[in-house]
Amino acid sequence: EEHRKFSSSLSKYASKARNIVEGKNGCMVFSGGDDILAFLPVDKCLDAARDLHDEFAKLQFSDEGKKEFHLTLSVGIAIAHCMEPLEDILMFGKAAERDAKNPDRNGLAVHLHTRSGGDPILLREQWKDKDENGLDERLKSWAKMHRINEVPDKAAYDLRQLAEEYSNWLSISHDLLDRDARRLLRRKRVERGNRGISDSNLDKLMEDVKSHDDLIHRANELILARSIAEIEEIVQAFSSKEDLV
Repeated sequence: EEHRKFSSSLSKYASKARNIVEGKNGCMVFSGGDDILAFLPVDKCLDAARDLHDEFAKLQFSDEGKKEFHLTLSVGIAIAHCMEPLEDILMFGKAAERDAKNPDRNGLAVHLHTRSGGDPILLREQWKDKDENGLDERLKSWAKMHRINEVPDKAAYDLRQLAEEYSNWLSISHDLLDRDARRLLRRKRVERGNRGISDSNLDKLMEDVKSHDDLIHRANELILARSIAEIEEIVQAFSSKEDLV
């Protein structure tokens, strides 16, 4: 009986998942319970992933002893150029899905594959509740900072270069790393060189950065967020033209 109830809940979730994807201007390829494949606009994919994850978390499964289990959904997102071969994009998506599930479940993986080549940006962490500054919320926050010129584009690459300079150090104190990164960021100018990064934004950028690996991860977040911001700017400009028409 419990299995039948759960199967019915999964079927209802599949219908809700389609509504979530299509409500974000996406295209659902298939939805079979917890197995979903969809194409979404870059500016909508993080919101869709969050909604899919949180909706799935509402499902519960009870065993014969009536013990209830709360379920989790791992989500892999691959961002690629529209001119990439479809088979490659599907391969990227499968890789992101595997990354999201390892080394533990309930993960979010976001992979960026650029048309110009080079190593992809691979980000992954476990989901956090809303308003707990999880990966999806940070990427959206960095993208907004890029759009409103609160952080310069080159800052992320300079941060990554700084992290690589520390890569051969046997150990580095959190205090030294933090001060050096802030020193570098304070030299950066935004709004065509008219001002520097604000102290509050510096605090946001350096939050939870305690090691060399954390600094590389934060730099990669900013690089990926810049790509999201570029798409959001295009969408915003296109919407403005439509409003004028």
